[in-house]
Amino acid sequence: MTKQWLFFAFITAKAMKAKIRSYRNITHVSDSEKTITDIMEACKNGNIAVLSSLAEGKPIFNEIEKRGLSPLVVASHNGHTNIVRYILQHKHYIINPEILACAATTARINGQERIRSLITLYYIKYCRYSA
Repeated sequence: MTKQWLFFAFITAKAMKAKIRSYRNITHVSDSEKTITDIMEACKNGNIAVLSSLAEGKPIFNEIEKRGLSPLVVASHNGHTNIVRYILQHKHYIINPEILACAATTARINGQERIRSLITLYYIKYCRYSA
């Protein structure tokens, strides 16, 4: 490994830790159970337009995950690569390595190798060096 690559990995890990710390104190609770249901249905059906309109500018994915559900796992289970990519790239989504592992396993079990690879690469990029 080169020194430049190690420096990049260190800076990336440091930035991700700062992002996680900045969102830890968010206490936003979704407006209603209907919003959660609509988001989960959008993930199940692969409706990116509905999902993006409901999640725009809000840390809603992590609030849903606190309730024991995971939009990422639902999208992985149903094979919706575009939904998985949207959730992973959402600026308010805080990375949870356990949920990433669950989503990757769900994708592998259901034969969704492209989604499993996407989640694995995301894990390697953001979680592996931040521990």
